[in-house]
Amino acid sequence: MQIQHDIHEELRRQREANQEVLIAMQTLQSLMNRTVALVGCVTLVDATGHDHAIPVNFCTSFQQLNKMLQVLFECDSIEARIQKRYVEEGQYDLCINDGRQMTRLTSRSNIAAGTKIVMRVIFEQETTSFSEFDYKCHFCGAVNHFPVESVMHSLERQAGCSVD
Repeated sequence: MQIQHDIHEELRRQREANQEVLIAMQTLQSLMNRTVALVGCVTLVDATGHDHAIPVNFCTSFQQLNKMLQVLFECDSIEARIQKRYVEEGQYDLCINDGRQMTRLTSRSNIAAGTKIVMRVIFEQETTSFSEFDYKCHFCGAVNHFPVESVMHSLERQAGCSVD
């Protein structure tokens, strides 16, 4: 009889210990989930197509994200130096890619963990013809010819209105 009582008492203690371990594990899991949310990242795809994970707390505003670009392009690689020049000259823009469409990032945009931001470099080029537009690649020198109508149609679609 005493042996059965001792066995039941030991089983009760083990259940209590298991319950305490389970509660501790649930608490730890909850803390880990909060920590992951706090250190979440934004993915910046630079103009060369490279992905950069940036902690979301370093880009909570449009201005802060622009400063992060300057830091990101401080290294000595040729890609970083070229992109740094465009950033310094303001010849770039940033878009949010939600997987369905690209939306231009503005000072009113909400930047949250998991956001994918794409950097685009802006090339300006003068044209002398009103019927044709030549685009020359700054890197390889290849020339593409576009009729002005196709460029205007593309601009209209992007802006959602006509361009005169």
